[in-house]
Amino acid sequence: GELGYGAFYNCSKLTKITVGKDVSTIDKRTFYNCSGLKTVEFEEGVTGVNNEAFVGCSSLTAVVLPDSLTALGSDAFRGCSKISQVTLGSGLKNMGESCFENCTSIETLTIKEGAAKIGTKAFYNCSKIKQVVIPGSVESVGANAFYHCGSIQSLAISDGTTKIMEGAFAGCSSLRTATLSESLTSISKNAFADCSSLREVSFGNKLTAIGEGAFKNCISLKELVLPATITSLGSNAFDGCESLSYFNYLGDVIIQI
Repeated sequence: GELGYGAFYNCSKLTKITVGKDVSTIDKRTFYNCSGLKTVEFEEGVTGVNNEAFVGCSSLTAVVLPDSLTALGSDAFRGCSKISQVTLGSGLKNMGESCFENCTSIETLTIKEGAAKIGTKAFYNCSKIKQVVIPGSVESVGANAFYHCGSIQSLAISDGTTKIMEGAFAGCSSLRTATLSESLTSISKNAFADCSSLREVSFGNKLTAIGEGAFKNCISLKELVLPATITSLGSNAFDGCESLSYFNYLGDVIIQI
């Protein structure tokens, strides 16, 4: 079954919802502006949450998506400023834009092995997330996915992930260490720009391209070793890395800039 478009729009006294296993889809704006809603429980069986389904749910404290969920629509939980915990289930294959943008209270983010996508601007300006662990089942980290998440201190991307898109971690000013996937092939434009606390980053032997300004203004980065597989290095890729005192390129071919 399906919960229809705007079905509970503006039901501000609603405090708790259990979405049963017989509900397959929550349609667009189903719980839009349910400002008193504190708890949502999803039973296994739900496969889709559509665009803006929970926008304006300003009292919602946690989102645990079931493993049966395959699609999360754009802006699904955008601006739900009291959510402190988010779990993405193992079945997630499609994630729209800005799903959790401006959810400024998220501290704990769990992405289960099996999840395949982190969408564009997914956690844009989620300023309290402290740690990000991305399983190898995630093929790519979307553009601006963690832009301006100023509390992230550590990042680990497991083997399997191949692409970090434009601006994905730009402005993560507290990020100190980034452990990147050995399978990573490209780091796009401005991906880690203005990560002013980043001290160390290591690259695997499948990386071929680092985009324009990818590590621009990473003023704490001290050492840099580029693998021999690198064939393209974008302009200003390490511009403003004023602490960089050691650089080693392991290849013997001219890098295209």
